[in-house]
Amino acid sequence: MTKTTTYEPKPPQTNSFPAADPRGSRRNLPRCLRNFTSSSFHRVAIAWLRFPRVKQARIILSFFALFLIFLSAPRNWATIDGFDASAPDAPAAVPTLVQHVATGMDRYPINTLTIQLPNPVRAGNCLILGVQFNSAGSVASVTDERGNNWIAGPTATNGSLSKRMNLYYALNATAGTQTIKVRFSGLSHTNAYPQAVVSEFYNVATANAFDGSVANSTSRTAGTITTTAPGDLIYEWGASLSSSNVNGGAFNGTSITAGTGFTLLSADLQVGSGDQYQIQPSAGPITPTFSASGSAVWGSLAIALKSATAGTAPPPGIRIIHLQHTLLQAVRAQNRSEPIVMQFPSSGNLLVGLYNAAGPIATNVTDSLNNVWSLPASAISRGQEGNTSAQIVYAANAHTAPTLSGIRVSISAVGTGDMQFNLYDITGAASSPFDLATNQQGTNNTYGPHTTGTITPRTTNGLVLHVNSIDYHQEDAMTSPVGGAFDTVTNDLESPDVSTLDMDNAYAHIYNSTTNQVNFTFTSCCAQAGVGPWGGATAAFKGNGNATPTPTPTATATATPAPSPTPTPTATPA
Repeated sequence: MTKTTTYEPKPPQTNSFPAADPRGSRRNLPRCLRNFTSSSFHRVAIAWLRFPRVKQARIILSFFALFLIFLSAPRNWATIDGFDASAPDAPAAVPTLVQHVATGMDRYPINTLTIQLPNPVRAGNCLILGVQFNSAGSVASVTDERGNNWIAGPTATNGSLSKRMNLYYALNATAGTQTIKVRFSGLSHTNAYPQAVVSEFYNVATANAFDGSVANSTSRTAGTITTTAPGDLIYEWGASLSSSNVNGGAFNGTSITAGTGFTLLSADLQVGSGDQYQIQPSAGPITPTFSASGSAVWGSLAIALKSATAGTAPPPGIRIIHLQHTLLQAVRAQNRSEPIVMQFPSSGNLLVGLYNAAGPIATNVTDSLNNVWSLPASAISRGQEGNTSAQIVYAANAHTAPTLSGIRVSISAVGTGDMQFNLYDITGAASSPFDLATNQQGTNNTYGPHTTGTITPRTTNGLVLHVNSIDYHQEDAMTSPVGGAFDTVTNDLESPDVSTLDMDNAYAHIYNSTTNQVNFTFTSCCAQAGVGPWGGATAAFKGNGNATPTPTPTATATATPAPSPTPTPTATPA
């Protein structure tokens, strides 16, 4: 049964934190040093030095005493991931990222935003969701297909900019969770501006993990959290609240830079959204902050979650780590003809871009780490009537980093429509990962399933990716392949014109354990009509030979959730 969002007992939103343990000054001493200072070793050593009658004996015993003092000093012989495992306040385990998704922003009204994770969630892991939207509405509920308990975290509302940011988290998640639904209230007849980020971590406490939070509606510096346990996961998400408008996200900046000690998870320079995390070595105050180009007004939320030996690490083999959805160029929706230069925090060894447009194609891709991008002709599809184009590009043996930036896509023409470029960061790929690609074209004039991609991989334990470009209406769901993931972020309401949220097209993938034929088949929303001329591109990539992740489980029916309480907003600026 689907559960609704509830509150976990935690400090009030005013962020008053418990006072430090009065015994902390002594607890923070290394155990071996406490033992030394409380012993009578010094007096014993001096007493020994009084008895010898010969100079040589005094020298030997003096060196012996110094040797004992050396042994009693704090050591760093068991340091792992920057933590001293011998220290009494060392964390039991280090929270570790499993996967991350950053969506684009829609400009139209909405009831339900649906976000698909690239991989099924592993048992016992922690999920963190950030969502921004028009403050004229509210979040009615956050649910998923496995009935996890989503807990409301910090929130910030900027009344003068009519924007609101909410943070939610789910502890001890059920294995197989992959589809998250954010249901809104009051946004079905007004521009909603929904945009979201989702992260999965393991080694986060499965209960009572909350260790403080802060929120700020006018700054990228969220505030100060005073944590009570070492090894906390410190997570911060910020959004440019002043730049979005009736045409969607419009930050269009040049850089987002992580704060000291933090690692970027995503950096959307088009919308203006970035999130980062840090593992805090010792308990105490911490002030999450990051920087960005330009003078836009940002809001930010941050939360501290306690670490523990818990959850499940990702499996070996080829696997998507980061997925970032970007509205590359928007001549039609935003009168913006120049493609945005992208940032993409990443850590894998294969980068793949799924591109679509209204006719033009990508002719070259470059980035700040000088990766060599391939644009195979077999992975380019121009739909019938020339109104649609879909393409897959990739960088093999990729140099990746949380600071990867300067990703420039050259295009064949400006065109009259918009362009989407969704970036996949993939680990576990073969050194020569490209297997093969196919392209298809067609027209769909009646409502019903339509197959826009077919491929037969030549190797097992790989990854197959698909993108299509449709002429009108919007792709809403995927009916095949079974076990595949529909990566499109969807709005349940029909858009009156092209959406700035994935441009209404389909993006999908499947981890292929066999060399059987794979068909990508979709259904449209919501006018019970076809999608017109379409083009589809499909590419298969080889893994490094390890086992593939468990295929996505088939979704089960869930009960309609009841609305959940919306967190109390922080003070808004005048």
